[in-house]
Amino acid sequence: SSSSSSNSAPDLFEVKPSVVSLDTLEQCRLLMRDAMLGNPTFFQEQNPASVHQYALYTSWPFRYALFAAVAVVISLALFEEPNGSLDWDLPLGASVTLEMACLAIFTGRLYHLYLVWPHHIFWRDKKNLVLVCVIVLTVLDIIIYCALVENDITTVRFSRCLRPLFVCCFSEFRQVRKAFRSIRRTFVAVAHVLFLLILNVALFAVLLDTVLRNRHLTPQYGHHYFSEWSDSFWDLYILVTTANYPTVMMPAYVVSRWYFLVFFMFIVTSIYIFLSIALAVIYNAYRDNLKNELKHSLIIKRTNLLRVYELLASQNGLLWFNEFQALLVVMFPAWSERKIRLLWNILDQNRNGYLDSGAFLHSADLLNMHIEEISYDLHFFRRYLPVLYPARFHRIATAVVQHIGFAVFFDLLTVANVCLVIANIDDGGFLLIPFNLELVAKLYVLGPKQFCLNSWNLFDAAVIWGATIAEIVQTVQDISQGHQDAVSFILVLRVLRVIRILMRIERFRVLLSTITQLGPPVRAYAAMLLSVFYFFAIIGMEVWGGMVDEGDNSLPGDIYNTSSPLARHLFEVNPKLQHTEYSDDGYYYNNFNDITRAFVTLFELMVVNNWQVTANGFVTLTNRGARVYFILFHMVVVVIVVNIFVAFVLEAFLAQLSYEGGEMEDLLLERTEAELIREEHEKGHPVYRVTSKLKNAEVLYVRLFQGEVLEEIEKEHQSLREQLMAEVLLEADTI
Repeated sequence: SSSSSSNSAPDLFEVKPSVVSLDTLEQCRLLMRDAMLGNPTFFQEQNPASVHQYALYTSWPFRYALFAAVAVVISLALFEEPNGSLDWDLPLGASVTLEMACLAIFTGRLYHLYLVWPHHIFWRDKKNLVLVCVIVLTVLDIIIYCALVENDITTVRFSRCLRPLFVCCFSEFRQVRKAFRSIRRTFVAVAHVLFLLILNVALFAVLLDTVLRNRHLTPQYGHHYFSEWSDSFWDLYILVTTANYPTVMMPAYVVSRWYFLVFFMFIVTSIYIFLSIALAVIYNAYRDNLKNELKHSLIIKRTNLLRVYELLASQNGLLWFNEFQALLVVMFPAWSERKIRLLWNILDQNRNGYLDSGAFLHSADLLNMHIEEISYDLHFFRRYLPVLYPARFHRIATAVVQHIGFAVFFDLLTVANVCLVIANIDDGGFLLIPFNLELVAKLYVLGPKQFCLNSWNLFDAAVIWGATIAEIVQTVQDISQGHQDAVSFILVLRVLRVIRILMRIERFRVLLSTITQLGPPVRAYAAMLLSVFYFFAIIGMEVWGGMVDEGDNSLPGDIYNTSSPLARHLFEVNPKLQHTEYSDDGYYYNNFNDITRAFVTLFELMVVNNWQVTANGFVTLTNRGARVYFILFHMVVVVIVVNIFVAFVLEAFLAQLSYEGGEMEDLLLERTEAELIREEHEKGHPVYRVTSKLKNAEVLYVRLFQGEVLEEIEKEHQSLREQLMAEVLLEADTI
């Protein structure tokens, strides 16, 4: 291949057709892409039609059609009954048509996968079986529901709560499925601890029920105080969450202070022992699951890379530059030969002129590292607005902006702005003037492209320009109270600039870096949590939808002023809830009348504080069996999902701390930076830069566990080799 230093060499180049066949290159492209993503690959390598179907299956139009269908089918809950105060409900025919269209897309996606995968693998995959079952059940549910509604028979849609399965079963939502898999495996690990916790609650319920039954004590709300076992169990389970302590203890404590010892023993065993053990088990199970996931991902990555190597390597088992170049041109047509040569040199550290399989195994990680060529084009203003670019003035402006005093001055203004906001002193937008001048100066010195490459500049621009627009709107026109609140909120956002100052302090930098690295994995956990919420929300809507009357919120007054028209109206239209804690606390809007109300209610249950007030309200509306719903939600979301997220954040922080402290090595990154320095020495100026060293917390996890995981993989391979060798020797002895 031609050298980048040649005068006549073009920046882009064509691959010699004699290097490797196009069919083989297409197979290698798909395998390498899946290796970069950590995805398994299923197609028949000797079947060009299978390879073509797999490329079509993974193409962006089909993938985005699936994403759109999932988004539509999930959001249908906003437009279906019960719709509460949203008043967005669509006609039944319209919502059913949309749902059937989405099901058609899901069916087509599954059939396409059936054409790609070997049929025995397709039917062996449990995810595909689940998707087929959910589609069939949904179609049957729609038919039955429509038939019953046409005959004015009240019924429910039992399949709506199954919609989150579309999120966790399609391969495009792999990260969400990993999160669900963590829940499943963690539940298996912690089930015995939760069983002991429930058993402890049940035994103490029997104890207190036996001791206090004949006391005929009266609780603050309700008619039974440890006189029926089911009520005693419910009160003690609430006590596990500390939401009703010490209220639940007070009637017994008034009778005798010795009852405190019973509650003390229960709290110590349930909260400080069993729940602590549960957290430890969940953390340990999560860490093991994380290692297993990374191990599985690394095995998939290495398998795909070795398949690529075998397809591209020459007869002597080595990979030469022409084949490597051909693959990257097919994958990234816009890349220059110089950049491909740079990547080759990073992998070929010994300058052998070829790559063995061990060196090639680093290629996927290298391609995942964002390396961009530094552009030395003319400055934006010099090219397009030369009148604004006098060379001497630009040099002076650059020196001012890059001076330490410039940053210190605006840091002091930021601190002053925070002090004014805390003291509730209105500066009339005066401080926005220097902040806008700061942004304009940076934009002038750096140019629009370089300015936007810095995420902190974008953050500053969004905060300052948003506050400026809000200040102008507030000044030039009268706005309603609701809009006034929004404008005030935007103006207060100026104080967020203090985060830039904190980033200069090492300890704060580690914390803030951890938060920023959590972004992509947190999205997966958020999607998983929303799916769990959706499941419980749909069930709650089917059971309690419309049971709580929200009344007419246009009436004057507020819900806590019992003499106001609004409070009296709500009290009258909800007779079953009168004189309950739910009614006294004004929890009428914590209901399941529509999907948004249901999500807010479930979030309040997840926070735990006063969750028993909401739960007891719905128990009053139906019966004691409703308690099962709220106990299950607490077990799944609060005890398991939230603790898994806590374990996730702990691991992310420890990994980020190790990286910031230099305890974790990244040999590939070190080799890349060394090669970039060598290029800089040869050219006399920087040529490339690494723009994404750490993309997310999962990369940190790989660095944290990779050595341990790779050692386990090598041990397994060594054990397999020894087993095969023993079989060969045994066969030789037999012969």
